[in-house]
Amino acid sequence: TRPARALFPHALFHYAWHHLTHVAGAFHTSPFERAAFLCVDGKGEDYSASFGTIDGRNLHLVGEQSYENGLGMFYTLVTEYLGFHSFGSEYKVMGLAPYGRPRFSDALARLFTTDAAGGFRLCAPISMTLDSMSAAWPDIAKVTGVPARAPAAPLTQSHVDIAASLQFIFEAEVLKMVRHVRSETGEENLLFCGGCAQNCVMAGRLRDSGIFKRVFNSPVGGDMGTGLGGA
Repeated sequence: TRPARALFPHALFHYAWHHLTHVAGAFHTSPFERAAFLCVDGKGEDYSASFGTIDGRNLHLVGEQSYENGLGMFYTLVTEYLGFHSFGSEYKVMGLAPYGRPRFSDALARLFTTDAAGGFRLCAPISMTLDSMSAAWPDIAKVTGVPARAPAAPLTQSHVDIAASLQFIFEAEVLKMVRHVRSETGEENLLFCGGCAQNCVMAGRLRDSGIFKRVFNSPVGGDMGTGLGGA
């Protein structure tokens, strides 16, 4: 808040919980009067996923994954390992995935724990910094047998297959989360928000799954939407 305080020295600041601003931003751009929500991203303050219900008056948080080394961070970790070192490059991995086979999915599964409700957690306590993630690249190389790719190095078929495996795991885990949200809330409409909701392939899978009658992806699903939600 220091730059903001310097610009607005007399303003009264109100602090908003990160995931809840994602949810509010999605809801107020949706056609729904009420809905369940699933928010999945790299991290909130110290958590990685949350779900609940929202209408025009109330936002009810039902559950959350209170750790940052969750599904979104896993996607970013493998993105960095594949040589895409700028945050926000996950779309490149999503775009690579259809050109490969998910033959590394079992190997990558050795890096995390999960359950029937999509309670996904990396085994290593990784944080959302390049230093922390680069320290974990040898773990990925060990389970896949493929060294981390340098940004200028050619993409091999193994790299593409790792991208396919990551997307395969991501879709399976989000679908588990969504089924859990449907069961716990009983709602027919779903808001899928947070940075992970920008994975448009996953959004299509959600619509095709029929788990919810209607699914809405925020057009500003990433952190750009939190300002709107905060307002």
